[in-house]
Amino acid sequence: MSPIKSIAKFSISILIFSALTSSGVVADTPPTPGSACPGPNANFNMDGKVFKCVKSGGKYLWDNGSGTSTAVKLVVLGAPCNAMNATAMAKNSAAKCTKVKGKLQWVQMGMNNVGPNQGDSQNGQGNSGSSNNGSSPMKQNPDGTWQTLPGYPTDVAPPGNNGATWFQGNVDIYTASPTLPTCTSTTPITNSPAALSDIQSIQGQGYMQTGAHNLPVAHMYWNTGPTTEVDSNGLAYNSKKVKIYAPADMTLRTLSKSDMSRNGKSYSEYGLSFSLCGNYWVTWGHLDDLSPELLDAAKKAAKRECMTGGQSGQSQDCYDEYISYRVKAGTYIAMSSGRAHGFDLGFYDTSKLNENVLDPHAFKGRISTGKCVMNYAVEPLRSQLMAKLVGDRNCGSVGYDIPGTISGVWLNPNHMTESVIEDFHIALAAHWADSKLAVFAIGNKTSIPGLGAGVYSFTPNSSGPSNKTFASVKAGEVACYDHLTGWLEGANVSVGSILVKSETGSVEKIQIAGSATACGSGPYSLPGTTATFQRNNKTS
Repeated sequence: MSPIKSIAKFSISILIFSALTSSGVVADTPPTPGSACPGPNANFNMDGKVFKCVKSGGKYLWDNGSGTSTAVKLVVLGAPCNAMNATAMAKNSAAKCTKVKGKLQWVQMGMNNVGPNQGDSQNGQGNSGSSNNGSSPMKQNPDGTWQTLPGYPTDVAPPGNNGATWFQGNVDIYTASPTLPTCTSTTPITNSPAALSDIQSIQGQGYMQTGAHNLPVAHMYWNTGPTTEVDSNGLAYNSKKVKIYAPADMTLRTLSKSDMSRNGKSYSEYGLSFSLCGNYWVTWGHLDDLSPELLDAAKKAAKRECMTGGQSGQSQDCYDEYISYRVKAGTYIAMSSGRAHGFDLGFYDTSKLNENVLDPHAFKGRISTGKCVMNYAVEPLRSQLMAKLVGDRNCGSVGYDIPGTISGVWLNPNHMTESVIEDFHIALAAHWADSKLAVFAIGNKTSIPGLGAGVYSFTPNSSGPSNKTFASVKAGEVACYDHLTGWLEGANVSVGSILVKSETGSVEKIQIAGSATACGSGPYSLPGTTATFQRNNKTS
């Protein structure tokens, strides 16, 4: 189901997309009919009425407004409200009904309003960094820049003012609001991020492997091929190191550094996050040898926090955030680290939520807004990159949630707020590169009876009774899957069959277990002990 068509049914933090970014141009103040407006395609949704910027007599002016929109009625920050924790939309932000000095009033969502430097710390990774908010909501200047606290850049929303709190944290997207400059093209990618000859192949979206990426990934894997080189410690590289370049004019926002150890030898990897224009973002992973200019910009970051990283605490990660350093397309950025397959690159359009993600708020910005980077590249670059994609699914996909069926991502009910630790959870989805296959991705922290961690693939059978497509298994039906090919970090894993049953509603649930025997002809029933996973159905 399209998130744009059903946006009124999403949480209030998602509604802000419709009101503020539906055309990529933001009106800072409620329009006065006949007054000057920013330019073509600008609009403003207020109290169920849509105002449009139209050309009249050689000038762009606000019209009188017409019709109704999906926007809800705006509330005024500081005004009284009636129900504790109720949510609504205020101008330029989401609002929450909170008790302040003994009285309920609308406050900026993501702010505690209890004094300086005591804002919420919701960075999506379990970090404890302060959001450095004061007691008053930040506002935008007439030119679109933000009125921020000292030290923060003025061209991005400050912490706690990002329009969607789950966009915060590490090398990710931390604002859903448009950034400067305003986009003038829907294809801002003008340069390849590496020489085409250095890119052996590209794995599209949706790849799954037990570990950090047990759920369908939004970024793409850019493979650089094998190498016989070793580093200064004598550690063998896993892939050829290649030069990385800026694919567009863009602004560095976050720089992360991970210090790791392998075979008693230490090394570092970097991750980068850039905003391009408007709602477009690019992130990188598995980089090294960063340009001195980027490293210097990180030293001046408005916010820095460090944590023990990785799901096993195997690295020390530090994040420099809220940077504002511009680079031009074609500028040298870094080298791929050689420690992985090549490098990770993801593209994100925060104005468009991904289809078939039932509860975007449960995930970080990458899963809820990750897009196929090729679709934002100019020709002939787009075709040249598409030709390097692995398999027959082109760019692949991120979203597989189909309400009322077993298809999609299911979260551990004891870890619903920890989707970022993907090994707690499971995914029932299409194979990332082979259109003939489907997969079960079972995290290594799931403890499912009879079913070990791993990625299990099978060939769906449209005629049944076993191995049905996930989307065809309705709530209440017990489905069975066998003839599974499984692997875990290169090792083969096996199971006789997997049995699944789901129930629908505003909170959908799934019961799952493994069996030592094959499916047979059915009918099927669940074993005595199963594991339960769930997801919020925001469309119901």
